[in-house]
Amino acid sequence: MNIYCTCSYNLIDNGSGKFEIDSESGEIRAASPLDRETTAKYHLIVEAFDLDPSSPLSTRANITVDVIDSNDNAPQFIQSLYNVSVPDGLEAGL
Repeated sequence: MNIYCTCSYNLIDNGSGKFEIDSESGEIRAASPLDRETTAKYHLIVEAFDLDPSSPLSTRANITVDVIDSNDNAPQFIQSLYNVSVPDGLEAGL
C-alpha cells in the first residue's frame, strides 16, 4: 500500500525578510543579496504541515544559515602614498 501525503512549507521566522521558501518543495532561497559584513548568521524557523483534512500534522525545524564572506570590498587606503623599508636579503613571504 502506498501512502501519499501532500505537504506545505512556511517560514515562521524568515531572517528579517532575507529568505523565502517554496511552499510546495520546501526549498529555501535568499530573497535579496546577503552581506557577511552586515549579518554573518541567520536563524530561520520552518514549519512543515501535511494537508490531510482528517488528521493534519505539523512540525517545525530551526535552520542556521552561515554567510560565507567573499572579497566584495576593494581595499581602502587612508594615504595616497606609503614609504616602507625592506631589509636586504629578507626571505620572500615574511
